[in-house]
Amino acid sequence: MINTVSASAFPTAIVVSSDGLMGSALSMILSAESGRPVELVASIESATASCARRAESGETTPVIVFDLAPAEWPTFETCAALITANAQAPVIVVAPVEPFGRIRELFGLGVRGIVGRDAEPDELVRAVREAAEDNVFVSRRVLHRLVDHVICCPGRRAGDVARELEQLAPREREIVQLLTRGMTNREIATDLHLSEATVKAHLGRVMTKWQVRDRLQVVLHALDRIP
Repeated sequence: MINTVSASAFPTAIVVSSDGLMGSALSMILSAESGRPVELVASIESATASCARRAESGETTPVIVFDLAPAEWPTFETCAALITANAQAPVIVVAPVEPFGRIRELFGLGVRGIVGRDAEPDELVRAVREAAEDNVFVSRRVLHRLVDHVICCPGRRAGDVARELEQLAPREREIVQLLTRGMTNREIATDLHLSEATVKAHLGRVMTKWQVRDRLQVVLHALDRIP
């Protein structure tokens, strides 16, 4: 029986990286946060073997932090293989920041978080926490670049997003539009002169109407008709 992650403890994690320097940096960041060493392996096979050993001994399912090298970006074969081999373990990808037109493909594979290589350490920490709670995370810079990519390639954007927004009340629509600009709940609250709790309540209603589970999926849903 696999244990669940305690809400108070930092989740168990494994770093997978063929780049020794990058892998060590990722492992050090997470080790400092957790207060214990975070395992670093160089291959998918090693990560899979580690997950299997942990499952057999009844340990907590780890979050896998996968350093996706720029050379692997075009195919995602290694990422897909990692997710297939470790179906119970949430996977976070540390990815090159371009091209952003393919970010949704990673989520389509089952990735639970995307952190750019230029992200701040605290974003990696947040990504691991969110993935362990079965949420989805994307670093803010990645989100900004994704939105920029969409704006540069408008296509059917205006009509399609407008149809999606028709389901929403005016205030909900405003919040979604600000969310797609990469703004946090706090920034949206300040911009609209609302409390952060009110913004969260509006987003909750948007999630219910669109049948999505978190703020990132609201953004992806709003942009989902973009070619």
